[in-house]
Amino acid sequence: MNPILQRLTLVIPTYERQDFVLRLMNYWLDKGPHLIILDGSAKPIEPARLDIFGSHIQYLHRPVGMYQRLLEALDLVQTEFAVLAGDDEFYVPSAVAACIKELDEDDGLVACCGRALGFSPKNQRVFGSPKYPRLEGYAVDAEGAEERITQHMIDYVPSLV
Repeated sequence: MNPILQRLTLVIPTYERQDFVLRLMNYWLDKGPHLIILDGSAKPIEPARLDIFGSHIQYLHRPVGMYQRLLEALDLVQTEFAVLAGDDEFYVPSAVAACIKELDEDDGLVACCGRALGFSPKNQRVFGSPKYPRLEGYAVDAEGAEERITQHMIDYVPSLV
């Protein structure tokens, strides 16, 4: 487990996509971050399928609305850093660690994001390419919180923060 990633919690809302979230839980199993899975599905994942996960991975079956689940997550995050993540998104652990290091080194930063990559098979090989080209060099650098939100949303590009 990466000690830097142990300072991070991934908050992952999901709904009727249990195979996706189990795949994601397996991906992060030995990498370090805490996971809080907030499942709004009608039926929970069978407990036997959750037995392999340690205490750093919390699966919570909460068949309520998204906002109620996210409000609950606020009280559950105990780490210094948190990410609201998708149930089908995978992050390169070394890139996430680099973001945390960047935040440690610059007190003026409030968030950090990386680049999105897409993968596709071709001729029995897998090829990757950058997605959302506007993320290259992306920065929201307005002074105040309200101005930062406006700057971020005025010309929105999908980004994980």
